[in-house]
Amino acid sequence: MLKIITPIIFTLTLTFVHDGATSKVFAKCAASNEGIYNSISSKIENSGIAKLSNLNCEKITEISKYDPNNVLITSGRKRGKYTICLSDSSSNPCKYIIGTFNENKNPSDMLAEVFEIPKPKRTQLNETVERLFFSPSLLID
Repeated sequence: MLKIITPIIFTLTLTFVHDGATSKVFAKCAASNEGIYNSISSKIENSGIAKLSNLNCEKITEISKYDPNNVLITSGRKRGKYTICLSDSSSNPCKYIIGTFNENKNPSDMLAEVFEIPKPKRTQLNETVERLFFSPSLLID
């Protein structure tokens, strides 16, 4: 009895990350270099005041397909840390947590700094911090 074996080859792009103490290998998602996710993630990575969240490829692909005019970016809070949130609905503002701020300062001011947009003007003295919402279509040159 003769069996024919057909080789199957899988290819996967891997990125090797080493921070001096630990090493990790991440599968690179093709969608991370496309659409609105690419613009947003590069702003977070280059800001120096926030860290990009590790989203799975499925979530990155979903975000990349969004129309920039229908997406909102705002801040949230999780486990005592301020986060950068993205959503396509104001009723669920933290549908995706796309980043975390390194410090616990005013989240609206930090969000404005990360995305290089004007800081929100204070109309009156408030003890609570108002949540800033903006559309990432402002980021497209």
